[in-house]
Amino acid sequence: MNPIETFNWGLIGPGGIAHRFAAAVNGLPGARLQAVLARDAQRGATFADARVFESEHTGITLQDGRADRLSQGASTGLGVRVLKDHAWGFASVSDFDRDSAFEALERKPFRSFWKKEDGAYLLRVEVIKEKPELSGRLEVESEVLKEGDLHLRSCPRCGLPLDLSHLEWREEEGMIIDRRRGMRMINLDGYTPRLVNRELVRELGEEVIPIIIDAKRDYTLKMLKDLGIRSGEDDKARLEALRDMLSLLPLYGWGMASETEYTPGGTLRVWVDNPFDEYLIAGRLAAFYEAAEGKRARVEWRDSGPASITYVLTPSISPA
Repeated sequence: MNPIETFNWGLIGPGGIAHRFAAAVNGLPGARLQAVLARDAQRGATFADARVFESEHTGITLQDGRADRLSQGASTGLGVRVLKDHAWGFASVSDFDRDSAFEALERKPFRSFWKKEDGAYLLRVEVIKEKPELSGRLEVESEVLKEGDLHLRSCPRCGLPLDLSHLEWREEEGMIIDRRRGMRMINLDGYTPRLVNRELVRELGEEVIPIIIDAKRDYTLKMLKDLGIRSGEDDKARLEALRDMLSLLPLYGWGMASETEYTPGGTLRVWVDNPFDEYLIAGRLAAFYEAAEGKRARVEWRDSGPASITYVLTPSISPA
């Protein structure tokens, strides 16, 4: 693997040292002077600089002396160093973006917005006294996770689960395509939907929960139809179809169906460890039940221990 690196330099508090440093940077291969930032001299810093690091990685896997697989990736970060009272101070931040960069520099919250001036767009960043109230409510909380022993069949070369071999990465287009369904897919962090759902329930009340569940149920039913997963004609076939559907949970990071109890035509109980989101899983399980039984489900659930939820699905008495 050969990294191709570009170093973008920014100067803070330009003075005599900074001018000489800028001249030296311009003469270095792979270095570029990206920005110069003015600082308040009252802070007492003799010198300060900020370095934006951008790294692109290209890897080639060989098998029997022949090129077998090409992979590419990129990462960014910001490093800051300050000289004050003959001592150096350092700070850094990974996953660099404009807000995290300025918060790393100033240790203060910022707001940023685009402003059009003289036909050009200018990014303006301003210090604010404190983060918005919503920002505090959307803080990610650490999870208590349960260990498991599931091992998916994986490609011996790339490590990707074989059940995901239908995904096609089109790097040059920036897309992931599900070849079975002809749909675009994305990798989304597991916290954003949970936080959004939590805030919807907080703001609108529990009346919104059935809407969330039904929306996920409808989407999952369409997915199962596209994949050709349908209810079997006998109890054994229904049970096998249900197991196939439940195996999709860990494959996509939704959690682990650690235990199930199923009475065809009646009740389905599923214990889910490390659940991704209680409402979205309820909607997905409702779709699984409907696909297996051919009838709509009523879904109830309760916490059954740390990082575990028990779902109970029974035939709905209301019209579909």
